[in-house]
Amino acid sequence: MDFDIKYNVKDPSILSEIAKSYSFKIVGEENNIKFLFCACISKDLPSKYRLSTIIASQSSSGKSNLVNTVLQPFRKDVIDYTDYTNAFLKRQNESMDGKIFKIEQMERTNEKDQVTMSSLKFLLSEGKLRVGLVERNEKGKNTPQVLEVKGIPVFISASTNFKIDAETLNRTFLMQVDETESQTKKIISHICKDYSMLSINDQWNGELKELEKLVGIYKMLAHQITDIIIPFVSKIEDRIPTANITIRRGC
Repeated sequence: MDFDIKYNVKDPSILSEIAKSYSFKIVGEENNIKFLFCACISKDLPSKYRLSTIIASQSSSGKSNLVNTVLQPFRKDVIDYTDYTNAFLKRQNESMDGKIFKIEQMERTNEKDQVTMSSLKFLLSEGKLRVGLVERNEKGKNTPQVLEVKGIPVFISASTNFKIDAETLNRTFLMQVDETESQTKKIISHICKDYSMLSINDQWNGELKELEKLVGIYKMLAHQITDIIIPFVSKIEDRIPTANITIRRGC
């Protein structure tokens, strides 16, 4: 199958090429770019293969820029909110399958001051949020209703609070941006270079168009996948820790 794009989808090092394309907007963070891109691609795979993530780092470390830039080629499928209420989530009418649910910054905490995704955790694990309630109808009479949201989205967010509750951690991968001084120097150099160049010479728009075409191809291919086989599973089985019972999730 031939595709009119700059990337070779059969190239085993294609993630490195993708990270290189993002280098016009993001300095460093190659591994984080690769993982976030794979998480976004997973939205169209069978539900058990979908990856959600939270980036926990201190304020002004570049979390939002990293997330927002990586998500640009996927923006048609991004549900983007600064925050949401539980009532709003329960009244979503569309399927969450194939969607990226992005919260700019997770600030909601539980009684232990731990960051929590609240009722969204049921959607990520069960693919269904079903709530029974009583609402007033047009005639002013209280009537029972059932609200149901289906589908497992890919959840992506950031937080400055490193205390994250276990229920949230069990459903997400925890990431952190590079906070080293050498990375800060690279970012400063990149910003200075950006302000010393005319916008007409900016290559990002061209790279973004190619990434959008690649994302479209992956979306088409992902819908054809029913299973993913791990060829080296026998080599990792004995390395999986068994002391923590949460390892049973998804088994």
